[in-house]
Amino acid sequence: MSLLSLPDETLANIALLVEVRGSLKDIHGLALASKRLCRACDPIVWRKYEFVIRMSARRDVYGVWCDAPSILDEEWFVRLDRRIAHLREKAPFIRDLSVIDSETACDTLPFAPEVLDRAMVAIRACTGLKKLAVLNTSMITLSAWPAQLWTLIQCELPRLQHLDLGANFTNIPKLEGPPRALAMLELRWCKGLIDDLLPQDMLLPQTLEFGSLSYERAPPPAEQRFVPSPLLAQQLRTLKAYIPHINIPGRGFDTVSLAHVEIDIEIYFACDIKAHLPRAWREIKPHLESLVTDDIRAYDVKKERSVHITRPSLIKFPNRKGKHQDQVRDVAKDEEEQAQMDAYYAARKRSWQW
Repeated sequence: MSLLSLPDETLANIALLVEVRGSLKDIHGLALASKRLCRACDPIVWRKYEFVIRMSARRDVYGVWCDAPSILDEEWFVRLDRRIAHLREKAPFIRDLSVIDSETACDTLPFAPEVLDRAMVAIRACTGLKKLAVLNTSMITLSAWPAQLWTLIQCELPRLQHLDLGANFTNIPKLEGPPRALAMLELRWCKGLIDDLLPQDMLLPQTLEFGSLSYERAPPPAEQRFVPSPLLAQQLRTLKAYIPHINIPGRGFDTVSLAHVEIDIEIYFACDIKAHLPRAWREIKPHLESLVTDDIRAYDVKKERSVHITRPSLIKFPNRKGKHQDQVRDVAKDEEEQAQMDAYYAARKRSWQW
């Protein structure tokens, strides 16, 4: 019996089985076999979709560069409309959508209304979205507040559970309407998102995650802590943060009202791990306790390739004592690690000379 003689429902089940037993590469290979198999694989292949408005060194689904000229001319809008048409075609299958606009050479800000308005019909067609990301990969440059996407998030995506905002939005307005409950909210460490968006209590996630990149501008002073509002603190169950070591000391967290929240702070070393990790570790170690306002001894502080500062809910585990307290290790241990690293690198340099 030929594979193509099977009904469409069976082909769709075969595609799901290939996804479970194989990989996305296998799905792509199956989709290229015939038009019917391509249609059967569409719900899997296009489940996750990146809609790129502008981004340097990135090609779209047609293999055309997504770069923008200094002025948005008619030719560029023709290429954009082609990408929008493809998004509209695949909208019924999309569950995870990333909208990316990070052009810095153009006079128009990322997510400008004149650009975003053209794509909103296609984005609104993605009614099954469970995750939406709005990203400007150039975190230093400003982005226009995407009012159209905010309306979509608040009113038109009933299944949305995960929202990822990664852009340095300027002039975030006073937002109105009912708050939106989410399973997870991920924010890049941008001042506007933390100081202007979160305090409005329009987004109430169970898991709040802060992401930080090593090439961002200098962090604010250590006394400027993130203080969750009472409504946000009541909703939260998990708080996560991902911070480079060069931002320590830096902005910490007011954890007084978060005794019921599981906390996971990861500090990664934005340096050559082999050569500079011991020195970087010694520099940040005295400042780790400033990241939280409750007792650091209730946390596990463990240094591996990165530093993990974690604790469970203190409501479930009252009077908890951390199992690891690596921030209080003695100087002799640090010097021993540094000597081991220096010897390792010296041996490697000698071997390179051969």
